[in-house]
This record gives sequence, structure tokens and C-alpha cells, in this order.
Amino acid sequence: MRKNKQAAMMFDYNLMGKGYRSSDFRNVCSSMSEEAGEAFVHVYECLYLDKHGCTRQAEAHIEECIDAVVAPLYALIAALVHAELPYWAESSK
Repeated sequence: MRKNKQAAMMFDYNLMGKGYRSSDFRNVCSSMSEEAGEAFVHVYECLYLDKHGCTRQAEAHIEECIDAVVAPLYALIAALVHAELPYWAESSK
């Protein structure tokens, strides 16, 4: 997001076909300020509504439930597999 808050660049990682949007949102927003993260999710939701004519509220809830289980398991696997651990997996040791 630009400092004047007039524009931001967004990457839609979901187009890669791996993982869930909720984990993409969590990963992307973790490197942003809270305000920028909220703006990112808000704009994504608006674009989704424009494109599909409906919200993704039900899907988002399901994805968040799945992510709550899968994310710690993925972090644990990363902790066991990688010699140099990503910072986000440190707590899984």
C-alpha cells in the first residue's frame, strides 16, 4: 500500500490453486500493518462480490475452520523437515 493510501498492489495467490484463501490472507496480512491488511481483505471481498454476485462468507468460515487445523500441522512438518526453520514455524519445535 502506498503511504498516501491511494493505491495498493494485490497478488491473488489463490490463482495458483494451492491452499485456501484464508491461509493466503493470513500469510499476506502478517507482513502488513493492521490497517493495510483490513484494506486488502476488504478490496478482495468487494472484487469477489462484483465478479460472482455473492459474498464468500460461508466459504470463508469453512476455510478458516480448515486452516485452524491445517496451519499448525504444516508448521510442525516444516519444523521437522527444514534445517533452517522459517520464523513462523519456530513455535512448532
